[in-house]
Amino acid sequence: MNYTKPDITEPRDTVALIRKHLVIASVASIFALAIPLSLLHNASVEIYGISEFGVHIDTAIPLGIGLFIASFNIWAVANHLRSKATDAAVAQSFRAISILIVLIVLTPYAIDTIFNWIHMVIGTLLFLDQLALSIHVIKVCNRETKLVLLFALEIFGGILAALSLPNHMLSYMFQGEVLFQIGFALILFKGLAKLVGTESSPQTSIEGV
Repeated sequence: MNYTKPDITEPRDTVALIRKHLVIASVASIFALAIPLSLLHNASVEIYGISEFGVHIDTAIPLGIGLFIASFNIWAVANHLRSKATDAAVAQSFRAISILIVLIVLTPYAIDTIFNWIHMVIGTLLFLDQLALSIHVIKVCNRETKLVLLFALEIFGGILAALSLPNHMLSYMFQGEVLFQIGFALILFKGLAKLVGTESSPQTSIEGV
């Protein structure tokens, strides 16, 4: 007779573990941006944003190290969420973010046109995944005002970055990307307890986003 050991991890323990990995991922991401920014800050960074750090060896190394560490910890978050059937879609969303972060580092846009297009597609998928996850967290938290305001910050950053794409009207790609990621990270931290809590319903499934 087969026996499967039940998952006896308490929600509070899961929240603590996930928060630890999110903190590590956040610190690693800050490192991944702060070091390259201290080495390179010119018009190309304003135009191409974080992607510019990936095409210079001296900035690509700290960028890659930081984002690979962030990716590893985001994957760990997905593993903790996987233990709950209701969080399966959310876990897959975190896994996708983890993979896309690695892929965006491994596809420097400046190599050639094909790499440039692949890089842009990966960046778009990452943006959409994070956006969908943010909306899901807000729905789970019953559209809490603070989360809605953070989402507004995230959207503002996304619009600023979109309007700063090459041949567009602005040159604030880096600032827009950073604002978007700050809004996304704060939404996760703020809504984490309810996201991992025992209360769930079909209406709060990420498939419904």
